[in-house]
Amino acid sequence: MSLLALVILAALIPAAMAQPCAEALEPRAVVAPTRAAREAFATADGETFHAALSTMDGVIPCLMQPLSAELSARVHTSLALAAYLEGNEEKTIGAFQAALAADPSTEVGSWLPEMHPMHLQFHLAFRLDPAPPSLLKVRIGDEIWIDGRPRDALITSQPAIVQLRRDGALLAGDLWHPGDPLPPWLELAPPRLPPETRARLRLAAAVAGGTMVTGALAATSEIYYNRFHSPASAYEDLDEYKRWANISGGAAIGAGVITTGLATWMLFRL
Repeated sequence: MSLLALVILAALIPAAMAQPCAEALEPRAVVAPTRAAREAFATADGETFHAALSTMDGVIPCLMQPLSAELSARVHTSLALAAYLEGNEEKTIGAFQAALAADPSTEVGSWLPEMHPMHLQFHLAFRLDPAPPSLLKVRIGDEIWIDGRPRDALITSQPAIVQLRRDGALLAGDLWHPGDPLPPWLELAPPRLPPETRARLRLAAAVAGGTMVTGALAATSEIYYNRFHSPASAYEDLDEYKRWANISGGAAIGAGVITTGLATWMLFRL
């Protein structure tokens, strides 16, 4: 990236982080719209429901403090209701999983109509394993809060309340949905290799290193062996040459055995 591009990017990020809010809000500001969304869902009042969701979405960027895990879970259960109305079971389960990850005590029995199909989706969210998280790039001095806790990873298949703290102050926040672009201040780290691949690479490096050590020890043993049998060698040095030839030769055999074992293990893991 050119220097000019970096300067432009540095100028744009603060503007993108600016929050067009009339006032800074307390985290409890999400309670009223989430409660209204639940009540409107139960009474099939679509207009009130969507108005409540819009209000809830607008609150997040205006918060003066990170949202707690409990309140984050309330937001995600509201998103699950919206996903259900869209007929998107995957998004519904993902929103419930986000709520449970934020607050494991999350429940729906006290506010979701009895025998509603979403009880099954909530149960599936509880039982299914979430997708693996993706690591975030976090600059020194920053804290990324996700759903009420500082995090260094994001599960991209679930919605998330992402907030940026710097020097103890909350600078930005967003209610992020899977498939949407990340906020300009949030960036995923390059993907890491799978654990099995990393293990194989470590084994391969160990085998390569062991092969080099074995070869070096064998070469050293050969040098001392040749000196021991050389007519030009002084008589008083022969015992020393023999001793080092035996030591390096034995070490080469040991290193070769270990390297062979590692190579065999690597082949069985392929």
